[in-house]
Order: sequence, then C-alpha cells, then structure tokens
Amino acid sequence: MGERARLVATGNTFAIGSSDDSYAIWNMTQQGRPVVTKWPLNEAGWQAAAARFLQLEGIDVSKHEPATEISSVRPITNPRDIPVASQATVNSNSMATLGGALGIIGALVSLTPVIGIGFGLLLGVLAIVFSGIGLNRADHTGAGKGLAILGLVLGILTVFFKLIPGLNLL
Repeated sequence: MGERARLVATGNTFAIGSSDDSYAIWNMTQQGRPVVTKWPLNEAGWQAAAARFLQLEGIDVSKHEPATEISSVRPITNPRDIPVASQATVNSNSMATLGGALGIIGALVSLTPVIGIGFGLLLGVLAIVFSGIGLNRADHTGAGKGLAILGLVLGILTVFFKLIPGLNLL
C-alpha cells in the first residue's frame, strides 16, 4: 500500500480506499498488501469499487446500494485500526520446517557408526511425525510442502535402513 493511500473501510480480507489517482482494493492478508484492482477517481469508479469490495468480502448487496453499504463493514477512522497480517501468519509452516530439518539431520547422524543407529532412528521417527503434520498444514496454508515431503522421505528412508538388521547403510 502506498504512502498516500486513504482507506475507507476494511473487511476480513480486503480494504477499500483511494490513492492520489484512483479508488483501489488491497489484499490485507498478503505481504506488501498488493492492490487487487483499481478504478477511476469519480462517482462511477467509487460505485464499481464498492460493489467489488463487498462481493470479495462475501456481503450480499442485492437490496442496498454498494457505496452506502460500505459504512456498515468497518469504517476506518484511525490508521492504527488497519489490521496487519504478520508474515508468521501468512506464509509459515513451522512443522514442515522442523520435519525437513529433522529428516536431514537424522539422515546425516545415521551415517555415524554406533550412535547413528539410535539417534538416526529417533530423528527419523520424529521427522516422519513432524513432516506428516507439516504436510497436512501445507494443504491449508500453501507453505512448506517441499520441506515436509523432504523430511518425510528422509525420515522413512532413515528408519527403514536402521531397522533392517545387517543393512545399516544409511
């Protein structure tokens, strides 16, 4: 969002307002708050922006004028009222990261003679558990799927090769 943006209202996901040259809708949940779309700075532009904002927020305006319905959403009177989505809530999947890291560390530790069997097995099992949770969360957040898969594969391989007697290759 630019420095000269003036917000009128925010919903659960989007905000509507104006800049120096247009009315705009911003996605408040994404880093940098990107502009979703813009309209000309006139009455027709405001009506179109208001209708689109309410549509994006899932508010039925079939019985009301979109521009007047905006006031019932969440008017902005103080810039500090603007919700800010933190990076941690937007693109984070700590379980996938932990699972991937444990998978890598478990595979490397399992190469160490003697202690590698016990620690490799333990870290492999933990990698499977955390990567499974991380993979499930990746379906919801869209983040960390690659690390979760890496941790799951390395965890399974480490456990598999540590449990087979006489085949302590990995």
